[in-house]
Amino acid sequence: TGVPVVALVRRSREMVSLFEGTSGDQALLQVSLTTGPDGSAQSWVRVPPGYRVVHAILGLAPASPAIIDPKIDVGADGAAEWAFSGTLDSGVTVHDLEGGFNLYLETHASEPGNIDVPVRVTAGPDQVLILNGVQLFLENDVPGDFDFDRDVDADDLAVFAACATGPGIPQSDPACVKARLDGDDDVDSADFGIFQRCLSAADTPADPGCAN
Repeated sequence: TGVPVVALVRRSREMVSLFEGTSGDQALLQVSLTTGPDGSAQSWVRVPPGYRVVHAILGLAPASPAIIDPKIDVGADGAAEWAFSGTLDSGVTVHDLEGGFNLYLETHASEPGNIDVPVRVTAGPDQVLILNGVQLFLENDVPGDFDFDRDVDADDLAVFAACATGPGIPQSDPACVKARLDGDDDVDSADFGIFQRCLSAADTPADPGCAN
């Protein structure tokens, strides 16, 4: 069944749906937002504590015929991570939003529990927008814990095996970046050595310092 990884929540922050499974699983959900008089609308992406975002993807589509000059501001700090100049009359998939997520997560790292990262969309007043296809590829402070349950067990080994490339062969799949445990760009026996040192057991918390 997996574990909750990311949730998209509406303005009132009630739960809409959860990602379940390993990092990067796509939840089949969408949220409809209507911009206010200032031309903006906001939702939130929920991230468990102790994680950073390796890669972030967000789908945006106009529910009305078209939207003008849309912008996406992750963290609602006034700095748009993505902007489109002109009329957007079809859906787009926006990549490379991780910088905004990580800045917000670092700023709020001392807060207890899950962190709701605001995602503000600006597109002119009284526009109806659809947010969909939100995917976050996450990593945490426990090397080898690929399914975010704080242990390193057989489930994590299966993920590692699927990501293995061998020495000198780069692993560029965003879902496998977390398996590059020794800091270079391949997934090989050196990474597996670190994984073995971090191996605990199911439901047994792993040592965050196990890689050292």
